[in-house]
Amino acid sequence: MSGWLWGVGPTAGAGAIRTYIMLGLAIGIVVAGLALAPEVSACVGARALAMGGAFVAVADDAEAVYWNPAGLGRSQTHELTFTHTINNRGVFNYDEFVALTMPLGANGAGGVSWIRESTRAGFEGDWVAFSYGLRAGGNLSLGTTLRYEQYGLVSPGGSILGGVRWALDLGVIYSIPPSLSVGALLQDINGSPIYWEDGLVSWVAPNLRPGVSYRFESGTILAVDIYDLTREIPGQRTLRIGYETHLGRMALRFGYYGLGSGRGAPTAGIGYSGGRVRLDYAFLGRGLSPGDPGLGGTHQLGVSVTL
Repeated sequence: MSGWLWGVGPTAGAGAIRTYIMLGLAIGIVVAGLALAPEVSACVGARALAMGGAFVAVADDAEAVYWNPAGLGRSQTHELTFTHTINNRGVFNYDEFVALTMPLGANGAGGVSWIRESTRAGFEGDWVAFSYGLRAGGNLSLGTTLRYEQYGLVSPGGSILGGVRWALDLGVIYSIPPSLSVGALLQDINGSPIYWEDGLVSWVAPNLRPGVSYRFESGTILAVDIYDLTREIPGQRTLRIGYETHLGRMALRFGYYGLGSGRGAPTAGIGYSGGRVRLDYAFLGRGLSPGDPGLGGTHQLGVSVTL
Protein backbone atom coordinates (compact mmCIF):
# COMPACT_ATOMS: atom_id res chain seq x y z
CA MET A 1 0.00 0.00 0.00
CA SER A 2 1.11 3.52 -0.58
CA GLY A 3 1.54 4.77 2.95
CA TRP A 4 -0.02 5.68 6.27
CA LEU A 5 -3.71 6.26 6.69
CA TRP A 6 -4.69 9.78 7.61
CA GLY A 7 -8.07 10.99 8.84
CA VAL A 8 -10.32 13.88 7.92
CA GLY A 9 -12.10 15.68 10.76
CA PRO A 10 -13.43 13.10 13.24
CA THR A 11 -11.80 10.19 11.41
CA ALA A 12 -8.45 10.69 13.12
CA GLY A 13 -8.88 7.70 15.45
CA ALA A 14 -9.61 5.18 12.71
CA GLY A 15 -7.47 6.89 10.11
CA ALA A 16 -4.32 6.93 12.21
CA ILE A 17 -3.97 3.15 11.94
CA ARG A 18 -1.25 2.11 9.54
CA THR A 19 -1.69 -0.12 6.52
CA TYR A 20 1.06 -2.60 7.28
CA ILE A 21 2.22 -4.96 4.64
CA MET A 22 3.25 -8.52 4.18
CA LEU A 23 6.97 -9.17 4.49
CA GLY A 24 9.62 -11.80 3.63
CA LEU A 25 11.38 -14.68 5.43
CA ALA A 26 15.04 -15.62 5.79
CA ILE A 27 18.15 -17.05 4.11
CA GLY A 28 20.36 -18.12 6.95
CA ILE A 29 19.40 -16.88 10.39
CA VAL A 30 16.35 -19.10 10.70
CA VAL A 31 16.30 -19.14 14.48
CA ALA A 32 17.44 -15.61 15.29
CA GLY A 33 14.34 -13.71 14.19
CA LEU A 34 11.56 -15.83 15.67
CA ALA A 35 10.80 -13.45 18.57
CA LEU A 36 8.05 -10.87 18.09
CA ALA A 37 9.17 -7.39 17.06
CA PRO A 38 7.48 -3.99 17.23
CA GLU A 39 5.00 -3.44 14.39
CA VAL A 40 6.72 -2.42 11.15
CA SER A 41 5.79 -1.96 7.51
CA ALA A 42 6.79 -3.76 4.32
CA CYS A 43 5.23 -5.22 1.13
CA VAL A 44 4.32 -8.66 -0.28
CA GLY A 45 5.94 -11.61 -2.07
CA ALA A 46 8.88 -13.69 -0.82
CA ARG A 47 11.01 -13.22 -3.94
CA ALA A 48 10.53 -9.46 -4.22
CA LEU A 49 11.09 -8.86 -0.50
CA ALA A 50 14.28 -10.91 -0.45
CA MET A 51 15.48 -8.44 -3.10
CA GLY A 52 14.88 -5.52 -0.77
CA GLY A 53 11.54 -4.61 -2.32
CA ALA A 54 13.28 -3.37 -5.48
CA PHE A 55 10.88 -5.00 -7.94
CA VAL A 56 9.00 -2.26 -9.80
CA ALA A 57 11.15 -2.57 -12.95
CA VAL A 58 11.63 -6.35 -12.57
CA ALA A 59 7.98 -7.52 -12.20
CA ASP A 60 8.48 -10.66 -14.28
CA ASP A 61 6.31 -13.17 -12.39
CA ALA A 62 2.94 -13.35 -10.63
CA GLU A 63 4.13 -10.98 -7.88
CA ALA A 64 3.78 -8.25 -10.53
CA VAL A 65 0.09 -7.95 -9.63
CA TYR A 66 1.22 -5.98 -6.57
CA TRP A 67 4.57 -4.48 -7.61
CA ASN A 68 3.78 -3.35 -11.15
CA PRO A 69 0.94 -4.80 -13.26
CA ALA A 70 2.68 -3.59 -16.43
CA GLY A 71 5.00 -6.58 -15.98
CA LEU A 72 2.12 -8.96 -16.69
CA GLY A 73 2.03 -7.85 -20.33
CA ARG A 74 5.75 -8.56 -20.74
CA SER A 75 5.92 -11.96 -19.07
CA GLN A 76 2.43 -13.31 -19.92
CA THR A 77 2.85 -16.06 -17.33
CA HIS A 78 0.14 -18.54 -16.33
CA GLU A 79 1.19 -18.86 -12.73
CA LEU A 80 -0.11 -19.42 -9.22
CA THR A 81 1.94 -18.01 -6.33
CA PHE A 82 1.50 -18.07 -2.54
CA THR A 83 3.53 -16.40 0.23
CA HIS A 84 3.08 -17.23 3.92
CA THR A 85 4.49 -15.23 6.83
CA ILE A 86 5.93 -17.67 9.38
CA ASN A 87 6.61 -15.45 12.38
CA ASN A 88 5.71 -11.93 13.52
CA ARG A 89 2.13 -12.48 12.35
CA GLY A 90 0.12 -9.53 13.56
CA VAL A 91 3.33 -7.50 13.65
CA PHE A 92 3.50 -7.33 9.87
CA ASN A 93 -0.08 -6.89 8.79
CA TYR A 94 0.09 -8.98 5.61
CA ASP A 95 -0.02 -12.58 6.73
CA GLU A 96 -0.94 -14.24 3.43
CA PHE A 97 -0.60 -13.38 -0.27
CA VAL A 98 -2.05 -15.38 -3.18
CA ALA A 99 -2.02 -14.45 -6.87
CA LEU A 100 -3.07 -16.15 -10.10
CA THR A 101 -2.03 -14.79 -13.50
CA MET A 102 -2.88 -15.88 -17.05
CA PRO A 103 -2.32 -14.67 -20.64
CA LEU A 104 -5.18 -12.71 -22.20
CA GLY A 105 -4.74 -12.34 -25.93
CA ALA A 106 -1.48 -12.04 -27.83
CA ASN A 107 -0.09 -9.04 -25.94
CA GLY A 108 -1.80 -9.01 -22.56
CA ALA A 109 -2.21 -10.87 -19.29
CA GLY A 110 -4.50 -10.61 -16.31
CA GLY A 111 -4.32 -11.52 -12.67
CA VAL A 112 -6.37 -11.83 -9.53
CA SER A 113 -4.89 -11.68 -6.03
CA TRP A 114 -5.82 -11.84 -2.35
CA ILE A 115 -4.04 -10.39 0.67
CA ARG A 116 -4.92 -11.07 4.30
CA GLU A 117 -3.74 -8.59 6.90
CA SER A 118 -4.02 -8.26 10.66
CA THR A 119 -2.26 -6.37 13.45
CA ARG A 120 -2.08 -6.64 17.21
CA ALA A 121 -3.84 -3.26 17.35
CA GLY A 122 -7.05 -4.97 16.20
CA PHE A 123 -6.92 -3.92 12.54
CA GLU A 124 -7.94 -6.63 10.08
CA GLY A 125 -8.45 -6.60 6.34
CA ASP A 126 -8.92 -8.62 3.18
CA TRP A 127 -7.91 -7.36 -0.25
CA VAL A 128 -9.13 -8.72 -3.57
CA ALA A 129 -7.40 -7.19 -6.60
CA PHE A 130 -7.86 -7.49 -10.36
CA SER A 131 -4.86 -6.65 -12.56
CA TYR A 132 -4.23 -6.31 -16.28
CA GLY A 133 -1.00 -5.71 -18.18
CA LEU A 134 -0.52 -4.96 -21.87
CA ARG A 135 2.50 -4.85 -24.14
CA ALA A 136 1.48 -1.56 -25.75
CA GLY A 137 3.95 -1.69 -28.61
CA GLY A 138 7.68 -1.81 -29.06
CA ASN A 139 9.34 -1.84 -25.67
CA LEU A 140 6.50 -0.21 -23.71
CA SER A 141 4.19 -2.08 -21.33
CA LEU A 142 1.28 -0.63 -19.35
CA GLY A 143 -0.81 -2.02 -16.52
CA THR A 144 -3.48 -1.31 -13.95
CA THR A 145 -4.79 -2.88 -10.76
CA LEU A 146 -8.22 -2.33 -9.21
CA ARG A 147 -8.45 -3.32 -5.54
CA TYR A 148 -11.45 -3.92 -3.31
CA GLU A 149 -10.50 -3.84 0.37
CA GLN A 150 -12.68 -4.75 3.34
CA TYR A 151 -11.54 -3.77 6.85
CA GLY A 152 -12.50 -4.36 10.45
CA LEU A 153 -11.46 -2.51 13.61
CA VAL A 154 -11.84 -4.71 16.69
CA SER A 155 -12.31 -2.80 19.95
CA PRO A 156 -11.10 -4.10 23.35
CA GLY A 157 -14.72 -5.00 24.09
CA GLY A 158 -14.90 -7.19 21.02
CA SER A 159 -17.13 -5.02 18.82
CA ILE A 160 -16.17 -4.64 15.17
CA LEU A 161 -16.35 -1.48 13.04
CA GLY A 162 -16.30 -2.31 9.33
CA GLY A 163 -15.01 -0.29 6.41
CA VAL A 164 -14.53 -0.67 2.65
CA ARG A 165 -12.65 1.06 -0.13
CA TRP A 166 -11.78 0.82 -3.81
CA ALA A 167 -8.22 1.65 -4.87
CA LEU A 168 -6.60 2.07 -8.29
CA ASP A 169 -2.94 1.59 -9.28
CA LEU A 170 -1.24 2.39 -12.60
CA GLY A 171 2.06 0.94 -13.82
CA VAL A 172 4.48 1.34 -16.72
CA ILE A 173 7.68 -0.43 -17.81
CA TYR A 174 9.94 0.59 -20.69
CA SER A 175 12.66 -1.80 -21.82
CA ILE A 176 15.91 -0.53 -23.33
CA PRO A 177 17.55 -3.48 -25.12
CA PRO A 178 19.32 -5.56 -24.38
CA SER A 179 19.24 -5.49 -20.58
CA LEU A 180 17.85 -2.29 -19.03
CA SER A 181 14.28 -1.71 -17.82
CA VAL A 182 12.78 1.44 -16.33
CA GLY A 183 9.45 1.32 -14.54
CA ALA A 184 7.08 3.24 -12.30
CA LEU A 185 4.08 2.41 -10.15
CA LEU A 186 1.54 4.99 -8.99
CA GLN A 187 -0.40 3.47 -6.10
CA ASP A 188 -3.75 4.71 -4.82
CA ILE A 189 -4.10 7.22 -7.62
CA ASN A 190 -7.69 7.95 -6.57
CA GLY A 191 -6.76 8.89 -3.00
CA SER A 192 -8.34 5.64 -1.83
CA PRO A 193 -10.89 6.74 0.78
CA ILE A 194 -11.99 4.14 3.34
CA TYR A 195 -15.67 4.47 4.20
CA TRP A 196 -16.42 3.28 7.74
CA GLU A 197 -19.79 2.05 8.95
CA ASP A 198 -20.08 4.94 11.41
CA GLY A 199 -19.89 7.47 8.57
CA LEU A 200 -16.26 8.45 9.05
CA VAL A 201 -13.79 8.54 6.16
CA SER A 202 -10.04 7.83 6.13
CA TRP A 203 -7.64 8.42 3.27
CA VAL A 204 -4.40 6.97 1.92
CA ALA A 205 -2.05 9.31 0.08
CA PRO A 206 -0.95 8.39 -3.49
CA ASN A 207 2.54 6.92 -3.78
CA LEU A 208 4.83 7.24 -6.82
CA ARG A 209 7.44 4.47 -6.93
CA PRO A 210 9.97 4.55 -9.82
CA GLY A 211 12.51 1.80 -10.41
CA VAL A 212 15.27 0.61 -12.71
CA SER A 213 16.69 -2.87 -13.26
CA TYR A 214 19.57 -4.36 -15.23
CA ARG A 215 19.59 -8.01 -16.28
CA PHE A 216 23.02 -9.43 -17.12
CA GLU A 217 23.53 -12.15 -19.74
CA SER A 218 23.94 -14.68 -16.94
CA GLY A 219 20.43 -13.86 -15.67
CA THR A 220 21.71 -11.91 -12.67
CA ILE A 221 19.47 -8.94 -11.81
CA LEU A 222 20.43 -5.67 -10.14
CA ALA A 223 17.52 -3.37 -9.26
CA VAL A 224 16.92 -0.04 -7.52
CA ASP A 225 13.58 1.52 -6.49
CA ILE A 226 12.56 4.74 -4.78
CA TYR A 227 9.57 4.54 -2.46
CA ASP A 228 7.29 7.61 -2.30
CA LEU A 229 9.33 9.78 -4.68
CA THR A 230 7.07 12.81 -4.26
CA ARG A 231 7.08 12.62 -0.44
CA GLU A 232 3.33 12.41 -0.04
CA ILE A 233 4.07 10.96 3.41
CA PRO A 234 6.71 13.05 5.28
CA GLY A 235 9.93 11.14 5.86
CA GLN A 236 8.92 8.12 3.78
CA ARG A 237 10.95 8.66 0.58
CA THR A 238 13.46 5.82 0.71
CA LEU A 239 15.89 3.84 -1.41
CA ARG A 240 15.51 0.10 -2.00
CA ILE A 241 18.16 -2.08 -3.63
CA GLY A 242 17.92 -5.69 -4.81
CA TYR A 243 20.17 -8.37 -6.27
CA GLU A 244 19.42 -11.85 -7.63
CA THR A 245 21.82 -14.38 -9.14
CA HIS A 246 21.47 -18.02 -10.17
CA LEU A 247 23.57 -21.09 -9.44
CA GLY A 248 21.98 -23.87 -11.43
CA ARG A 249 18.46 -24.36 -10.06
CA MET A 250 19.23 -22.21 -7.03
CA ALA A 251 18.72 -18.45 -6.78
CA LEU A 252 20.47 -16.23 -4.24
CA ARG A 253 18.92 -12.89 -3.34
CA PHE A 254 20.06 -9.94 -1.27
CA GLY A 255 18.77 -6.43 -0.70
CA TYR A 256 18.43 -3.27 1.33
CA TYR A 257 14.93 -2.19 2.31
CA GLY A 258 14.70 1.50 3.13
CA LEU A 259 12.15 2.35 5.82
CA GLY A 260 12.30 6.16 5.84
CA SER A 261 13.99 8.80 8.00
CA GLY A 262 17.42 7.28 7.39
CA ARG A 263 16.31 3.83 8.51
CA GLY A 264 16.71 0.57 6.64
CA ALA A 265 17.18 -3.17 7.01
CA PRO A 266 19.04 -5.91 5.12
CA THR A 267 17.12 -8.65 3.34
CA ALA A 268 18.18 -11.97 1.88
CA GLY A 269 16.68 -15.13 0.45
CA ILE A 270 17.04 -18.25 -1.60
CA GLY A 271 14.97 -19.89 -4.31
CA TYR A 272 14.84 -23.32 -5.89
CA SER A 273 13.25 -24.08 -9.26
CA GLY A 274 12.37 -27.63 -10.22
CA GLY A 275 10.20 -28.20 -13.26
CA ARG A 276 7.06 -26.08 -12.94
CA VAL A 277 7.55 -25.37 -9.22
CA ARG A 278 9.61 -22.64 -7.55
CA LEU A 279 10.21 -22.47 -3.79
CA ASP A 280 11.27 -19.18 -2.19
CA TYR A 281 12.50 -18.22 1.25
CA ALA A 282 13.14 -14.67 2.45
CA PHE A 283 14.59 -13.10 5.56
CA LEU A 284 13.87 -9.50 6.53
CA GLY A 285 16.40 -8.34 9.07
CA ARG A 286 16.48 -5.91 11.93
CA GLY A 287 17.55 -2.30 11.46
CA LEU A 288 21.15 -1.31 10.87
CA SER A 289 21.11 1.18 13.76
CA PRO A 290 21.26 -0.01 17.39
CA GLY A 291 17.78 -0.52 18.78
CA ASP A 292 16.05 -0.19 15.40
CA PRO A 293 13.63 -3.13 14.89
CA GLY A 294 13.83 -2.66 11.12
CA LEU A 295 11.86 -5.49 9.56
CA GLY A 296 11.92 -7.50 12.76
CA GLY A 297 13.78 -10.64 11.67
CA THR A 298 10.70 -11.87 9.80
CA HIS A 299 10.63 -15.11 7.81
CA GLN A 300 8.44 -16.01 4.85
CA LEU A 301 8.02 -18.98 2.55
CA GLY A 302 6.71 -18.81 -0.99
CA VAL A 303 5.55 -21.38 -3.54
CA SER A 304 4.96 -20.64 -7.23
CA VAL A 305 3.61 -23.04 -9.84
CA THR A 306 3.66 -22.48 -13.60
CA LEU A 307 0.38 -23.82 -14.98
